[in-house]
Amino acid sequence: MSYRIAVCDDDNLTLRVLISLIKKEFSSHSVCVTVDAYQSSRQLKTKLEQISYDALFLDIDMPEFGGIALACLQKQISPSTVIIFISNHAEKVFDSLIAEPLRFLRKQYLQNELPEAVQAFLKKQNRPVDEKLVLLSNSVLRTVLVKDILYVESFNKIQNVVLKKEVLPVRYTIQYLEEQLEPYHFFRPHRCFLVNPNWIYSIEKNELILDNGQNLPISRSHLKETKEHFRKALSL
Repeated sequence: MSYRIAVCDDDNLTLRVLISLIKKEFSSHSVCVTVDAYQSSRQLKTKLEQISYDALFLDIDMPEFGGIALACLQKQISPSTVIIFISNHAEKVFDSLIAEPLRFLRKQYLQNELPEAVQAFLKKQNRPVDEKLVLLSNSVLRTVLVKDILYVESFNKIQNVVLKKEVLPVRYTIQYLEEQLEPYHFFRPHRCFLVNPNWIYSIEKNELILDNGQNLPISRSHLKETKEHFRKALSL
C-alpha cells in the first residue's frame, strides 16, 4: 500500500524542507509515499480534479487561493482526503475548522509536530504505524518490525534474517521473502542477499556499506540496479 500526497506552499524554501521532512517521516514507518509539490495554489486547484490524493498539506496564506479554500474544494471532490494545514499564524486554527482538518501544524514547530500528524494519518487509514512481518524461526513464530531488518542472507536452504540486535534463521525461500518485503523497497544487490535500502550508508566499488559498518557484496549484474535503489532510498 502506498499513498499520494500533495504539498502546497508559495515559499520555495519552506516547500522543499516540508517535502523532505514528510518523506523522511513516512519512510521511518516503512510506508511508501509519493509527494507532489506545488508552489502555486492555482496549479494545485487545477490538478485536484485530475489526481486522487490521500492527503493535502496546505499553507493557509497563499496568493490567489488560500489553503482553506483549496481544502474545502477538495472535500467536495473527495470527502475522504485528509487535510493538514501548515501556517505561521496559529490564530487561524479556528478559521480552518470549516475544512475539518486532521491537524494544524505551526511552521516554527514543524519538526516536533509533523511526526504525530503522520501517525494520526496512518491510524486514520487503518494502517499500523509500524509494519510487521511474522516469521517462523527455530519452530517459534516471531513478529519483527520491517524497519529493523537490515538484510537477509541466503545460505543453502536457510535464510538468515539479520535484525539490529539478532539473527533469525528461517526456512522460507529468499524469493518468498523478496515478495513479502518488496513493498518496503528491499532489493537484491546479489543473488544471496536481500537488503533494506534504509540501512545503506554508501556504495563503495562492488560493496554496500551499511550504517553499522558491515560490508555486503554487489554482483556486477546488479550494480546499476543497486545504485538506482540507493538513490530512491535517499529521496524517500
